[in-house]
Amino acid sequence: MTTRLRAAKGYRTLNFNGVGKDFPVIQDIKKYVVDTGKSQVEPAKFADNLYNRGVYNAMLIAESIRAAQKYF
Repeated sequence: MTTRLRAAKGYRTLNFNGVGKDFPVIQDIKKYVVDTGKSQVEPAKFADNLYNRGVYNAMLIAESIRAAQKYF
């Protein structure tokens, strides 16, 4: 059985986070984590959409905890 891949016509997507390696925090993660061998992510998936979304979510959680600790 063979499958044929076809380009989606009219497909559009919207991301709520940036994609790519051109962000200071992503460059720091690469320098201090990935390049030193401490990362568990596959090199091909570093700084892709889902990776950067995870970084964004981690920042939201950390800042929420910080704000809650300051408040209480």
